[in-house]
Amino acid sequence: MVYEYHPSVAPHCAFAPVFRLLCQFEIPLCSPGMMLFRVTLLLVLRGVSGHGDLPKDCRNQTWASKGGQLEIESYHIHYTTDSSGFKALYEGFVSKFQSLFPPSSQGNQCPFGPNYGGPDYKYVCSLEGALEEEFTLTRDGFPSSGDGPWSVSQRAFFIPPKLIDATWAWAQQNQGVTDVLLHGNTGCMHDDHSIRATWVTYQSRTATALTLANFPCNVPGTGCIDSKYPGPPSCGCTTPLKDDSPENSCKNCVANGGGPLSIEINV
Repeated sequence: MVYEYHPSVAPHCAFAPVFRLLCQFEIPLCSPGMMLFRVTLLLVLRGVSGHGDLPKDCRNQTWASKGGQLEIESYHIHYTTDSSGFKALYEGFVSKFQSLFPPSSQGNQCPFGPNYGGPDYKYVCSLEGALEEEFTLTRDGFPSSGDGPWSVSQRAFFIPPKLIDATWAWAQQNQGVTDVLLHGNTGCMHDDHSIRATWVTYQSRTATALTLANFPCNVPGTGCIDSKYPGPPSCGCTTPLKDDSPENSCKNCVANGGGPLSIEINV
């Protein structure tokens, strides 16, 4: 549920339809009733996001679909290790699933970085730009001398949960010489990329080891929009983290990744 703000309209009237009722009855913005409404609305929006009953700690948890308490907001399909196969996989995937990508005017690249779970985003998208001739490889947005989670070059697609079956099946069948990795995004990045991740490697070679302490978020239901912070995509925090406990998670990892459903409406 996303409400658009229009500057030409009174601030609280812009969020239709719930605020229009307030406008019709001219409810004072600072009245006790209005203050209660603001708090209630925030709780309702947070409830819509699906994070009302999440645990506070990522450790010793699993997905709700397997009897746990973690909600999968989205998936990433990474293709990695042998960059000679990246172009073919990228172009083949986009060709196969172009109808699931955003409108052509928006392009195929995600409007957010790798640390946003995107529970409100309905499209498939690429976490990186289009491959152009001899592209320069980085490790998940970190320069070759950086301290990202990946020790090899990689790219990834963002996938809404309802679209994961077809896209993951295609990736496995068409991985070529690359290794492909599937993981859900729950806000618990340490375990999302390890004990809950699925690797399919080329000719059964050993999967790449990830530096898990370099993932910034380890609180259920959290993430960030990396474009808000300078530097590599680590939510504006220094990694490696001390451990995967919630108290040592990056402070910029917030509910819903700071996306639309977690924004408090100040009226």
